[in-house]
Amino acid sequence: MARIAEGDRKAFEELYNLYHRRMARFLTRLTHRYELAEEVINDTFMVVWRKARDFRGDSQPSTWILGLPTQGAQCAAFRRTPGRAEPGHRVPATHE
Repeated sequence: MARIAEGDRKAFEELYNLYHRRMARFLTRLTHRYELAEEVINDTFMVVWRKARDFRGDSQPSTWILGLPTQGAQCAAFRRTPGRAEPGHRVPATHE
């Protein structure tokens, strides 16, 4: 994490490769949508890249990293629930 906090892209790539498969399995089970799982993984790793300096080492890096997508997946799944509008989009009125 210290190398990533210093902007080491190679360290970031190694971390991504280390956790991607495990996160994809977990998030696909959680969301039931692979493309949504991939979106959450990408969002999660953007947070890791930006917040690596905030990692204090109070836990294992895996605990911190794998804890991030759970909240992200829940938010993403909620946003994409059928019948719910995406932010900034209007739901058309139905006339029966």
